Amino acid sequence: RRMLVDPQFSELRYNVSSCLFMELSIAYSMYDMLNLPLAFGGKVTVLPYAADDEMKIAEALMHYKPNIVFTLPPFLRMLSEMPMRPNLSFVELVFIGGGYVSPDAKKTFDKYLEECKAKAKCTIGYGNSEAGAAVILSTPDREDDSIGYPLPGVKVRLYDEETEKFLDPADGPCRGVLHICSPSISCGRIGKDVLFELTNIDGEDYLNTYDLVETREDGAY
Repeated sequence: RRMLVDPQFSELRYNVSSCLFMELSIAYSMYDMLNLPLAFGGKVTVLPYAADDEMKIAEALMHYKPNIVFTLPPFLRMLSEMPMRPNLSFVELVFIGGGYVSPDAKKTFDKYLEECKAKAKCTIGYGNSEAGAAVILSTPDREDDSIGYPLPGVKVRLYDEETEKFLDPADGPCRGVLHICSPSISCGRIGKDVLFELTNIDGEDYLNTYDLVETREDGAY
């Protein structure tokens, strides 16, 4: 609500326009991709039937001219393999998630955006439906396969299966099963039905993502 009435956000009210290339049944689509642009007074273009047709995606981009694009690796792969290079100079941010992006793939996607005159490189993100979508976000200038850094308010622990201990990445580079703690994490229950259990670590509830990750020297994952 504050974002909609605060004068410092007035310019964003007219500049935010995003285009979604994911099913709205996915939690990430409903949270970050749909509600976030609307919270800033923007508009959202949803393309539910473009998943298997790169031509439809390209045509929609040219028609609606979104400045923010949320998408999956397969969509950018399809577009980058097309011979045409549409003018995407209106694209300022590209968020990609929902699957692994190798350094070579990111390089290919970034090259495609550059050839299309887009102002953006790919920003890779990581999130879980149980955690209310994105919890870790990279920076567009990275050339590796890092998913980035935890967002504000997100705590991380890595479970080392050999030592059976939870490691704190703040103590240095480590490797283990990713556990996250955030105010946005679901309790795992609907009424009396238990959907999943959280793991108590140092008195706080963490979500076990079951994803094996490692930290870099610069603190990225």
